[in-house]
Amino acid sequence: MKYSKWWGVALAALLTLTSVNCSQEATPENEEPEPITLEIVGDQTIMLGFKETRTISVRARYKSDGSPVSDRKVSFLITGAANGATLSEQEVYTDDAGNAATDIKAGEVKAQFFVKASSSNAKEVQFAIDVNGADIGSLRVYYGVPDKVSINFSKLSTRIHPEPLFDCANFNDWSTLPESQATQDSLSASIPVLFPDLHEGDRFTISVIGYGPEGNEIAHGCKQSAAIIGRKIIDESVDLTLLPTSFTGTYQMATKLDLLSVFKEADSWRDENGNVSAVYIVRQVLNFFENPGKWIFDFAASFAENSGNTIVQYIPSFVDAAAGIGAQAFCTKHDGQPDPINNEEPDGDMNSDTKMFYWDYRSTSGNHETIRYSCSCMTGAVDAANCGTNANTCGPEHNDNCSTYAKGDSIKAREFINILVFGYSPSWVGSIFEVGNSISAMVQNLVVGGEFEITKSQEDPAKAGNYTLEGEERWNSYMFTWTLGKNCSPNDKCCGETVFGAGNSVNNKLDAASGKFTGRAKAATITGQSAYELVIDEHVLSLNYGKIIMYVLKNVAFPAITKMDGVVTFNDVLMKLIPVENVACWLGSLSFFGGVAYDTCMPTCHINPVKQPDGSYIWDLNCGSIANTVVQLIKAGGDVIDDKVNSLSVSGTENYNLKLQTNDTKSATNLLIDTNQDLQADHLAIDLQGNIYLGQNSASIKGTMEAEFARVITPNDPFDRTTCHSDKQCVDAIGEGRTCQIREGLVSKCAERMICALNVGSYVAGAACMNNEDCQSGFCMQDTKTCYSACSASSDCTAASAPVCNSNVSYTFKNDNVNAIVSGCKAN
Repeated sequence: MKYSKWWGVALAALLTLTSVNCSQEATPENEEPEPITLEIVGDQTIMLGFKETRTISVRARYKSDGSPVSDRKVSFLITGAANGATLSEQEVYTDDAGNAATDIKAGEVKAQFFVKASSSNAKEVQFAIDVNGADIGSLRVYYGVPDKVSINFSKLSTRIHPEPLFDCANFNDWSTLPESQATQDSLSASIPVLFPDLHEGDRFTISVIGYGPEGNEIAHGCKQSAAIIGRKIIDESVDLTLLPTSFTGTYQMATKLDLLSVFKEADSWRDENGNVSAVYIVRQVLNFFENPGKWIFDFAASFAENSGNTIVQYIPSFVDAAAGIGAQAFCTKHDGQPDPINNEEPDGDMNSDTKMFYWDYRSTSGNHETIRYSCSCMTGAVDAANCGTNANTCGPEHNDNCSTYAKGDSIKAREFINILVFGYSPSWVGSIFEVGNSISAMVQNLVVGGEFEITKSQEDPAKAGNYTLEGEERWNSYMFTWTLGKNCSPNDKCCGETVFGAGNSVNNKLDAASGKFTGRAKAATITGQSAYELVIDEHVLSLNYGKIIMYVLKNVAFPAITKMDGVVTFNDVLMKLIPVENVACWLGSLSFFGGVAYDTCMPTCHINPVKQPDGSYIWDLNCGSIANTVVQLIKAGGDVIDDKVNSLSVSGTENYNLKLQTNDTKSATNLLIDTNQDLQADHLAIDLQGNIYLGQNSASIKGTMEAEFARVITPNDPFDRTTCHSDKQCVDAIGEGRTCQIREGLVSKCAERMICALNVGSYVAGAACMNNEDCQSGFCMQDTKTCYSACSASSDCTAASAPVCNSNVSYTFKNDNVNAIVSGCKAN
């Protein structure tokens, strides 16, 4: 700025004043304070804008040694036409450092004047004041957001950058903004920010960065301002450009698959390569538990026919004998009770002293022609042709208990085997059908947890709102439900739920499954939500499902059924579940097996499991040679199943995999949703379809997947917001306004998970509350009526009213009325 001629006159006056002061020094007549020197601190010439305020300061020192002078009065005086300028104070005492200061505030009119500073026995100094600088104005910034898009800003950070201005149209490196003169933050796009005290004529580049609730950048804006006008507010509106929606990140997911169709009856014992069919073997496991009588008949016959074993000679006799034993068990078990097969009431009771069983069979080449049985009271010979009508029977009222079977019809006999199991199995086994249902549910309803990671999303430059996606799906946990023997309450929805983690393929642990995928997302029109239609292309997961089946059976079902620890096999289940001693002795008593009397056999017959050092079992059999041979038939079936199912767990993944994709029907739900409207997709819900392959067999399957965004990218490290244990952890990782909150589990609805989320209410941890919505954590503890705060140790508990970390806090999930026990800060 050019100075006026007035400054020449002012400088001459200063020189003259100095000369006069130097020549007029004199010793006072009376004693005066020790001589001092006043020095101007800072600029001697001060330029002010209208109504601008500046501090002016002097320092006092003793002439003798230059040390500071404290507590000495200094007077400030305006000389000249100040035109409204004022001093905040005219008399100031020096501080310990010898400094004395006052504020000069300019008026609203141009002015040029002096401010003199004086003190006793000191030379006077003065400041030259020019109220002739740039006028002071302000810049107010508004925000423009697209009308049709709902956006949730946590903060809009606005900066003004001094000249030279930069090109907004071509600026794209928002991580390296030029140096700013000032920054103002707004919490809403509807609230403008004001930058005051800007010099007239100056121009600025305005930059805006909008942040979402999780701290991610979601909008940018840039504009060059008009020149500042003195004493006026310049209004500028910066249009915000929304960033493309981000789908990238890791989502914690739960997938549920219905595999019922996989385990339908296999067409044949062997597949097209001559190997035992995987599906057939799995089906046989389920068949036994669903209907043991049918399994014994069908599998024993199939085994004999396919094994070439000499034991095949015993098959016809075994089937006949099994039916006979079953009938005897039926007569004994159901004396005076409704017939469970035909659901018929008995005609009368049989006296235990005269209870007998009659069974007549005729066979030709091992094929049944006629089987007749009767629960009768017999005291003498029986007329087989007139079952139940002989005078020596208990009477014609028992005629209804006689039945005749056509050739090949053995349904009733099979049911008798079931009754045999009912009658002689240990009481703790419970209903065999309950066992079957539990196992079927475990292997047919697959619930897995893991990560659904979208590693790349790219918006189509020619089609806004259309994105291509790439990623990887990883399974790392499996949930199974087993209720047998757990005495579950009918209202307990969580009884028996267990989540198993995947690990190495050794030590009987479950394998993880993974596969890469591609897909597409397209903006969807859904009222009140920012949502995207999602399509996941068919992708392969290397899934060894045979190993999963074996894990479930060996680690959950078999030990529960047998009450044996260690390495329990399907054969052990058969030997434990079926009353083998009774079967052996009954068979041994039949004439074609040697005719050893049942009463003679039973005291000496024992079949006991002997545990081996490796945890497996061998069975000590001692029931006579003929009976043992027949028992081996039952045991052999278990051995075959064990061998073949075990082979499923060690087979390679080439023919054991799963192909999945989104269900493309119109009724399917396939959405990625931006729940909190921050341009970061955070909830996924899709319907699935695909095929599962077990060796040469495959079946179509359906399922669902639900996932939630888990990892937030911070300047330092990725942070998994679903693994928090304290509020401080969430604030440190993401920012203020967040607490560690309880959520329902994804894989198991009965298991809680902790997640960093935006505060729900306003009450802090430990504060008194009435309902959940009062608290920042969204949880008002019912027993203390105070706000919950997560913790892993008492050091996490900062509230004086809740200083201790208590590990027994009960939380109820609203949707399922399920209780979870978590750790939380409470009073002693």
